[in-house]
Amino acid sequence: MTTLVVHHLKSSEFPEAAQVNARLYSVIETCKLHGHKPNAYLKHIFKVPSEATTV
Repeated sequence: MTTLVVHHLKSSEFPEAAQVNARLYSVIETCKLHGHKPNAYLKHIFKVPSEATTV
């Protein structure tokens, strides 16, 4: 199902929005893959942005 969503987003009229949505789906699916709850993870990362670092 994720492949269908990403395919639909790539053909969207708004490529920037499609990229953001694809990244969000990727984070959610990676959370699931590693046994984490996506909702809890997203709440945590948005709650403590001052501790975040960039690469």
